[in-house]
Amino acid sequence: MDTGAYRSCIHVESCREVLLGERRVLEAVFAVDDSGPQKHVFENYRELLVRNSFGDSEMRFCVRTILQLGRKKIHSEVSLANRSGMRYQVLIGRKTIQNKFLVDVAKKYMLRKRR
Repeated sequence: MDTGAYRSCIHVESCREVLLGERRVLEAVFAVDDSGPQKHVFENYRELLVRNSFGDSEMRFCVRTILQLGRKKIHSEVSLANRSGMRYQVLIGRKTIQNKFLVDVAKKYMLRKRR
């Protein structure tokens, strides 16, 4: 959770607009654990100007998806960016958790694996 970030972000190795037939789609390559890169195509997406933690603005692609936090599934819009130099590959921002969660900054790793 990043209560300072407004929007959620997911790490992608790359993403670009491509022509699929006569339609323009977004092609994103995700690195998923040890299974290697996985390519996904999004028909519904938008480009948005996002300001990062350093105060720099950059254009990013955003897609609507479902995030699962514990047992709760949340519909959210996330931006796609290469976060390979960052500590975490997924950042959950205020817009996603707003009115759904109470963040206790004194605790971490609250979810346990089910047996």
